[in-house]
Amino acid sequence: TTPPPAAFTEAHYGEGHGDPEESWDILPAPERGARKLDFDLFSPSATTFGGDACHAMPAAHTVREWLRVCRSTSTIIYSPALRHPRARNLDRVRIQAESFLQLS
Repeated sequence: TTPPPAAFTEAHYGEGHGDPEESWDILPAPERGARKLDFDLFSPSATTFGGDACHAMPAAHTVREWLRVCRSTSTIIYSPALRHPRARNLDRVRIQAESFLQLS
């Protein structure tokens, strides 16, 4: 049998950095134009996110925008995957992680 077609959108590009204050360059959530049309056509059924980079600003804000766009059609899957030594301000990271848990 042939598996059903799957759509995958890569939301980040570039390379991660060793400093948790620097993050992946995450593409903005599709709001209009061709990227929005592609997103609507593929209508992803699952959105997975996590890791050190999504907890650092400005990436954390961009991840929230993606979740806002994806929530209506997707199951949200969050994996904190935080590495303690890289997180400098653990209180801020905990607040961010708990906030993401509420969105997933």
